[in-house]
Amino acid sequence: MQAFARVLTEHYESLERAVCRTMTESMADAATLYFPAPATAPGEGELLPVAEVAVHPSRLRDLRKFLQDPSASFTCPLQGVLLELILSGRHNILAVLATGFGKTTTIMMISKMYASTQTILVVLPLMALHGEFQLRARNAGLTTDQFRPGDDFVRHANVVTVPIECLQSASFHQYVCTPQSFRLSLFSELLVFFFKQ
Repeated sequence: MQAFARVLTEHYESLERAVCRTMTESMADAATLYFPAPATAPGEGELLPVAEVAVHPSRLRDLRKFLQDPSASFTCPLQGVLLELILSGRHNILAVLATGFGKTTTIMMISKMYASTQTILVVLPLMALHGEFQLRARNAGLTTDQFRPGDDFVRHANVVTVPIECLQSASFHQYVCTPQSFRLSLFSELLVFFFKQ
């Protein structure tokens, strides 16, 4: 027994290291099994998956060109998905994005980059929003005007804002039904996109 105690004492440190190494390796193996590594963060300009829609890489390039900023990126993943759905010809899209998440930028980018010969109708719920929206459109190099029943307005502007109160007016219905090329119509802060082919 004394011999065993002496051998144990002599080899205690190496035995302790071997047990610690074996325990550490076993715990690491168990950790990878029970606690998998987190998903990798997206790289610059990449979007987290929010839908089963792949945003074409050219959309980011076009956004950067539109904003004249080589490092620009989508404000949120849904902005890229929304743009892709619209440009792929999807009908009846309901997009719900918070204030500042790129709805207006998306509208103006589509008008300037993809639909420069077409008119986009934007129905706004508040009169105060028309001036702000039109100023942003002009700053983006777009022609814009506000629909006014019974008054003249630029019917073939890139973007025509429409007061929500005018949606049921006969003159609005006549304007929408005239042979002209509408790209999409947007309603309020909940944007409903539809194409008139």
